[in-house]
Amino acid sequence: MSGPARLWFHCGSCGALFQGRGGDVAMRVCPKCGQHPSVASSPSSRVVQSAEAEDEQDDGSGFGAARVMRKRRRSRLMAKLLIGWVVLVLLIVIAARHLWHREESRFADDYRGEREQQRFSDKEMKVIEKALPECVAVMNQYINAQTPEERNQFVLRPVRTASLMAAFYRNNPMLKLEEHAKFNLEDYGLIRYDGRDVIQTMWSTVEGRNFDAMFVSEDGEWRLDWEHFARYSTHPWPLFLAGTGPSQGEFRLYARERSLLEESKENGLSLFLYAPRSGYPDKAGYQSPEFLIPHDSPQGKMLATGFAAMRMNQRPFGSTLPIAYPDDMIRVRVTVVRREVDLEPQFEIVHVAACHWHSTDEPGLDPALIQVPPADKSSSPTDPSGVQDPPVAD
Repeated sequence: MSGPARLWFHCGSCGALFQGRGGDVAMRVCPKCGQHPSVASSPSSRVVQSAEAEDEQDDGSGFGAARVMRKRRRSRLMAKLLIGWVVLVLLIVIAARHLWHREESRFADDYRGEREQQRFSDKEMKVIEKALPECVAVMNQYINAQTPEERNQFVLRPVRTASLMAAFYRNNPMLKLEEHAKFNLEDYGLIRYDGRDVIQTMWSTVEGRNFDAMFVSEDGEWRLDWEHFARYSTHPWPLFLAGTGPSQGEFRLYARERSLLEESKENGLSLFLYAPRSGYPDKAGYQSPEFLIPHDSPQGKMLATGFAAMRMNQRPFGSTLPIAYPDDMIRVRVTVVRREVDLEPQFEIVHVAACHWHSTDEPGLDPALIQVPPADKSSSPTDPSGVQDPPVAD
């Protein structure tokens, strides 16, 4: 038989480790300090004991595996709760945005409704609501027609206008968009002349061009005022100024008054005429030489009335449509004569049909405006003498 196993002992007093045979542990003393030691387990034995205890606990009761499963379930539950909370927050945000946009749209509709009520009476709104869809259809049919003959069926006074269109398009390009393109309606209004309602409209294109168009009821149909829309003139303004074509013509142009100098007040109304640019109503094209018109002449009175209305921010026929104009300019329909004097061309305005481009001779302005004092020098347009704008191609 083998004797007692040799054990390691640990002295609790001095901390010494020593080995000895097992047996009566109570009689054993530390060889260093003489105190009674205790049995010390080695690191390896502690690891084995810990593993054995763990195995016994798992194999015996299953509590360890249960704790792991509970931890996993808690982790999954927390993940689900977190995901649910995030989804709930997102739904709240989306719902709030939806409600905000609905409320914003309602306020915008209310604002537009109030604005329309301020601009138009109930009677005018009935005319507009009935006419506007037809005007939109006519405009898009006109734009998508490929020839003047096709477009002629959509214009005011088609028999008379057919010859004007044929002559006009011999010298001017026809406005064309891409196939099946549409004008976008931006705004509308209602005015009256010649005893008829006239629908005013503003349009834009995807490339940034802007147009204003008038529609007049004729024979139960709404038709485009082509002369206004095309800025009809009997001859291109730059060519007329250059000395080509007929010596007299009617033109739709912009007019700008020269600085109100003392000599200008004595000699007459001094102004310059500019060609319009198709699609750019706030820009002017080729400039004319200076025109000097007697104040007491019919032409001078009509032009003075137009400039007085412009300074008071009034438009022909009481229009409230915010159509763009070049700064300090008015629209005019004038007849101009060209003469050769000493081999130099000279120009004279012999008739001012109106200070607008509509196909009517009604002035649309209050004659009493002629009594408005002229603007002082500080508010007058800059004197452009000696500086002419270069020709601008439409």
